[in-house]
Amino acid sequence: MINYSRCAGVYILLWFFSSQVLATEIAIDHDAGRYQVQFTMETTLSAQEVYAKLTDFNHLNRVNPSILESKLLGVESDGAKRVYSMIRGCVFMFCENMRRVELVYEQAQGLIVSKILPELSDFKSGWSRWRIHSSESGAHIVYRAELEPSF
Repeated sequence: MINYSRCAGVYILLWFFSSQVLATEIAIDHDAGRYQVQFTMETTLSAQEVYAKLTDFNHLNRVNPSILESKLLGVESDGAKRVYSMIRGCVFMFCENMRRVELVYEQAQGLIVSKILPELSDFKSGWSRWRIHSSESGAHIVYRAELEPSF
């Protein structure tokens, strides 16, 4: 069974872009405590605008209001950005704030990959991948993630 309340952040993210969204496909799966999220979106925002919003690490709550706080903690020797965020997540009526520290790699213009650091987070594991590229209408966004909360 898919628990949509747990993945509300995806819908909030889509709401943020809603006035500029042209088409969306969403898939959310839950298995053995792990959540797999995938979505594809066409937006009238330019690829550069989307990329800038997703890499404004001190203001990620502007993209997703379930992120209560975020900040860039530093840059690793390999160029990865260490990013902290406090996320409000809910399962049915039970809500909890969850810490997430991740390494974010801006691998090429339009590709953002992250890996959660479990020892500093309330997640056993997790990763995400954003692919943003220009399209005729503005930008095409493909998002894939897998998250395993600690609780």
